[in-house]
Amino acid sequence: MIRSLYVRVVLTFIAVTVISLLISSFIAFRWFEKDVNRDMSAELMKEGAKVQQLYDAWQPEDLSIFVEQTSSLIRELHITLVGPDGQTIDSEDKGQNPPIRQGNYAEEVNTVLSGANAIIQEESQKGGPMRPVAIGVPLQTTDGVYAMFLQPNLKPQRENFRRNNTMINLTSLLVGSFLILMASRFLVSPLKKMTSATRQIARGDFRINLRMKRRDEIGELAESIQLMASELGQLEQMRKDFVSNVSHEMQTPLTSIHGFSQALTISELSDKERIRYASIIETESERLSRLIRNLLKLSSLDSDKHPFQIEAYRLDRQLRDVILTLEPIWTSKSITFHLHLQELVIQADRDQLSQVWTNLIHNALKFSSEGGSIEISMTRERGYAVVAIKDYGEGMAKEDLQRIFERFYKADASRNRYEGSGLGLSIAKKIIDLHEGRIQVESELGVGTTFRVYLRL
Repeated sequence: MIRSLYVRVVLTFIAVTVISLLISSFIAFRWFEKDVNRDMSAELMKEGAKVQQLYDAWQPEDLSIFVEQTSSLIRELHITLVGPDGQTIDSEDKGQNPPIRQGNYAEEVNTVLSGANAIIQEESQKGGPMRPVAIGVPLQTTDGVYAMFLQPNLKPQRENFRRNNTMINLTSLLVGSFLILMASRFLVSPLKKMTSATRQIARGDFRINLRMKRRDEIGELAESIQLMASELGQLEQMRKDFVSNVSHEMQTPLTSIHGFSQALTISELSDKERIRYASIIETESERLSRLIRNLLKLSSLDSDKHPFQIEAYRLDRQLRDVILTLEPIWTSKSITFHLHLQELVIQADRDQLSQVWTNLIHNALKFSSEGGSIEISMTRERGYAVVAIKDYGEGMAKEDLQRIFERFYKADASRNRYEGSGLGLSIAKKIIDLHEGRIQVESELGVGTTFRVYLRL
């Protein structure tokens, strides 16, 4: 039960509240003591004058009764009368004040009996300044002058303060505990929802709803979990699409290989048909082999252990070399290249970037019409080498531009008309990303397509 966050929050609050109340009570009591122990000489002098007035008005015969009743009437004072003969009359001492006798306060008693006022002081706690504990004033009676000492009765005040302080603290603790119970439910409830959502994600169900209007840390956490679920859902869909596309791309050549290999077993086939079937099997085998190589290439690029050999070389020469290796393709379609290249040395993996140029230029050749042209230019822009490859083919729709770097994605208009697995642009983008560069594409239907590659110099 203690492991529950709800219980921990409640117990933590109660513990903090109790400690806070104890500290505040200690501080309040110290302030109370400081207040009651202040110099009350002037006030006690006034009380002494009141006692004298009461005596003059009452003229009691019994001083003991007078002292007892007067101490109850006036601020619950403790009154001590000391007569000329040393006889002492005390009121009931409810405050446990130190007794005043002629023996222990002879000097002060004699001073008052002589008609003057006197102050009895004692050292305050912890070596502080002297504080008055009693005021001595002369009381004129029918029997002569008595030394009257007035002491404040602080015990009732202390008890009343402690009682009130205890009630306030208990009330604060009970009310606070009730409020924290309610507040904890408010705090813990979204956490329980998030826990349930994460378990749902762990089961593979990413359709969660943690939309909250909160703008605090819990709201940010819920929003992050919602975003994570959305991205995981997209990744899961991409994984399913990837498996489906791989299966489709492999199934097609395998079906052809299987079908034509069976056809070769027919004895009535002519030599010309056998050669054609064997050629188709070879073509499909190469297609399947190329697909597997591309998949292995992507897998290697995705891993952190992919070998990179950075070296300095001429980028313009590399572009010319790639164009020459593709000569059989562009000569068969009578395509013209327009090159705007400058001498430029870069630091990069030569073989990996050769793969990028091969994929992009081959892509441009594939979508260029017979007798068309391709422009390749190279410039410097703000610390980057920018290579632009532009064709004047049929172009792509805007919705296709957002997905052309996805694996196995093909524009609908070209899916069945051109060969290709849909991995070339994915490989090119991955290699550029690993070189801390970027690749951009611009295209318009019926106008053509331009790829721009930015490589850090």
